[in-house]
Amino acid sequence: MRILLLGVIAFILCFASVAHAQWDNTLSYEPANSASLKVVGTEGLRIDIDVDGVSKTDNVPAIFNLENLNAFVT
Repeated sequence: MRILLLGVIAFILCFASVAHAQWDNTLSYEPANSASLKVVGTEGLRIDIDVDGVSKTDNVPAIFNLENLNAFVT
């Protein structure tokens, strides 16, 4: 039983060392004359947001224009 357990652990470790966990995230920054919120994800999902008490609705991908308040969005 112990040999079988050691064999299973050795088998898992062989393939675990081959697997590579990699995160590939690309960010891009561009100057803009106004603030906006861009929502990406599975195309066609419905997005509902409230901005200063005003409800806005769109489908992904969506860009919501926001008021410029010192260029900070919270």
